[in-house]
Amino acid sequence: APKQAAPQALRFSLRDDGERLLVGVLRGGKLASPAKLARAEVADRDREVLAAMHTRSLSPAYVPADARLLRALVEHPALHGDDGPLTISEEALQVTLVEQPEGIAVQATLAGQPVEPVPLRSGAPSRDFLFQQHAGVLTFAPLTPSLQRLLQALANFQGTLPPESYPELAAQLAPLRQVARVSSPKALEGYQRPPPARLLLRITPRFDEGVDLSLLVRALPLSPLWAPGTGPSLVHGLEDGQPVSVRRELAHERALAARITEALQLQELAPLSGPHERRIESTQAALELLSKAARLGDVLEIEWAERKRSLRIADTVRSADLKIQLFKRGDFCALEGGVQRGELTIAVERLLEAARTGERFVPIEGGSHVELERELFERLENAQLCMLPRFGTLSLSAAAVLPWLGELGDQTEAGDRETAQWLALGKQEATFRTELALPLRDYQLEGARWMLQRSQWAPGVCLADEMGLGKTAQTIALLRERRGPALVLAPTSVVDNWISELKRFAPSLQALRYRGGERAAVLARVDAESVLVASYDVMLRDRDELAKRAWSTLVFDEAQVLKNARTLRARAAASLQAEFRVALSGTPIENRLGDLWSLFHLLAPGLLGSWGRFRARFAVPIERYENAERRAVLRGLVSPFLLRRTKREVERELPPRTEVVHTVELSQAERDLYDAALAYARRAIGRRPGVDDTSRTVQILAELTRLRQLACHPRLVLDDTRVSSSKLQALTTLLDDILPRGHRALIFSQFVRHLELVREALSERGVTMLTLDGSTPAGERGARVAAFQRGEAQVFLISLKAGGTGLNLTAADYVIHLDPWWNPSAEDQASDRAHRIGQQQPVTIVKLVAQGTIEERVLGLHEHKRKLAGVVTDPLDTSEGLDADALEALIAD
Repeated sequence: APKQAAPQALRFSLRDDGERLLVGVLRGGKLASPAKLARAEVADRDREVLAAMHTRSLSPAYVPADARLLRALVEHPALHGDDGPLTISEEALQVTLVEQPEGIAVQATLAGQPVEPVPLRSGAPSRDFLFQQHAGVLTFAPLTPSLQRLLQALANFQGTLPPESYPELAAQLAPLRQVARVSSPKALEGYQRPPPARLLLRITPRFDEGVDLSLLVRALPLSPLWAPGTGPSLVHGLEDGQPVSVRRELAHERALAARITEALQLQELAPLSGPHERRIESTQAALELLSKAARLGDVLEIEWAERKRSLRIADTVRSADLKIQLFKRGDFCALEGGVQRGELTIAVERLLEAARTGERFVPIEGGSHVELERELFERLENAQLCMLPRFGTLSLSAAAVLPWLGELGDQTEAGDRETAQWLALGKQEATFRTELALPLRDYQLEGARWMLQRSQWAPGVCLADEMGLGKTAQTIALLRERRGPALVLAPTSVVDNWISELKRFAPSLQALRYRGGERAAVLARVDAESVLVASYDVMLRDRDELAKRAWSTLVFDEAQVLKNARTLRARAAASLQAEFRVALSGTPIENRLGDLWSLFHLLAPGLLGSWGRFRARFAVPIERYENAERRAVLRGLVSPFLLRRTKREVERELPPRTEVVHTVELSQAERDLYDAALAYARRAIGRRPGVDDTSRTVQILAELTRLRQLACHPRLVLDDTRVSSSKLQALTTLLDDILPRGHRALIFSQFVRHLELVREALSERGVTMLTLDGSTPAGERGARVAAFQRGEAQVFLISLKAGGTGLNLTAADYVIHLDPWWNPSAEDQASDRAHRIGQQQPVTIVKLVAQGTIEERVLGLHEHKRKLAGVVTDPLDTSEGLDADALEALIAD
């Protein structure tokens, strides 16, 4: 490689021609061109000097020095002056102001030598530094505009400044101190003010809406504004013609700015150009900040940049200022009153509207605003969710009075005697005048008393006790006390159970089964002592006849079957007239909050408003955005009309319950069939892009069903296959273990064909069985249940849909689920056929799950769906329905 040339050695020469300093560069003892040398190979130290020489000339020459060039030559080892080697240093100018009888004498020194004030001559070359040269050392100081003005003043006044110049001189001291060491007398410093204790919030209204904010410091009334912690530490000014000064505490200002920023949450606002400049887009948000800022008066001053357009909070309204009168008018209540204090008047309708639109600051006449105290505003926000649009205005449903009073009870009173009497009914305790043939447990008596008390003033309630806690018995106690003709609607599978329970608990009531060809005759026998029990299917056929009667009490058993208000069944149920309605359901919410709305649309029409309003107010905020506040409001709305107790709460009344997930490993032949079906399902779903969601969902469900069946038994999909079922083998092994020891079992599956295959296998083993599915005649269902309870069979094979609810099968102490269902509540209800009040033995729940199949993923959905039902007692965690994407995810890689 070629040898790199060594950097050239350069020397620099400095000359004083009397008016300016000149610098030249020498190479080899001869004057050279700085422009040429800038492209040569030179030492880095020399290159810095060449760059500062500011010349493009290619001819050798001396160039005028400036502060930058001198700064580059500081302590340069190869610098010479006229008298030999020279060293350059930079120092600050020392300015000393001395008070004398005739004025202020100013002395300027540099490196201990006086600087003679020379007036600027026209045409003289300008320079940006001062210098002194002594004993081989050249000391220079930057010459700023403020120093130039000072030296000019010294030259004009010949070293003494008269008293009339003090104000101007005092104003120049602050910038002068940035570049020089200044010593001044007290007469010039003036009175020293304490540092500012408060920052300034300067508010500039925007053209359309909102404001711009600047957090600033004003050291003296007429001094400039600086951002906190920036600018000069010593500020001079005048007060009444006399000089004053302030020594700012910059670190304290920065700390104060951080505290105010946090208190006002300025960091959350849109930033502007400056470090403490922000923008607020809305007037309400600006007023909110203004209210917070007003409470920081010890550290913050507020200033409007435009007084004519400033926002003003004229007054604050608190809860004690609000007075409301309530008037019951049929199914709705009218509201009157509001805030009346001096000249301030705001109607309750305006306050509720402000809460609905999020306006905590209500505009009043004159362009001002009234602030609603935050606690009152939050109560109004919750209360307005009870309101419904009616006749063009907001009205309060009579069913929503208890939630309303829970928010604004202290501010509300009855407007007339009728309303006062009605409200009093809601506070009266209920007592039973008659006794049942069989005693109730304590919690059951409490539930019956709760329903009776609500029946005195509410349109309806939901008893949502967990399955197996005796909702039927509690409701019969209510029917026995209320009397009057009652109608009970229930699934076909539990009609007979209602008849038998009515006879057990209240034999004095006339229990009438409404079905078959004698329905008209049975209906004609209904009187004040009658309880008519009908299935939902029969009700749908005879809804016109049933709607003609005025029922005292209307009971919807297993009310979750009415969860879709658009179905003919739900609409027919809603058309029935009753003084009081009771919904019985251990699962008032199965999939979505729409289930709850449908239920209360029957029980208390108007409580939750229309479906569209309910969806906007609650369903979307809770299910999609997990809005905890709306969740709490919804729970507050329905809680006066919904009572739920869990088995854990009354566990002393029940025997232990054990749940076991028994994982079954498929044989290799089963695995091959399953994996082939899974691969086919993925291909089938993936090769139909652009299909609408409904068609896509149907196709995915079909593929999922095939996979679920293969996980249970190959013959559910392939009739002629000889591949055996590992799950069936696991079931028979389990039964071989428990049946000889006296245990009895309920076996559930949603596939009727699966139960048939199980029945064939158990018959070969000599197991005694009973079956119940959708083909079982209605009249036969009760007989089979009674036979099992009498001990006539070891095993009861039950279709999940046909026998998962309404049956009392406490003779069994084992419940076996052959396949997991989408909704865990359906499995829980099936398990509760055995684990319920009346059971004397510990109950074991066994779930057979095929390993490595879709069944494991379905179990994963269970915990997710269980959270949704918590809205009735616990904070709600959202749960999505089984849409196409969620279904497809079950078979994704």
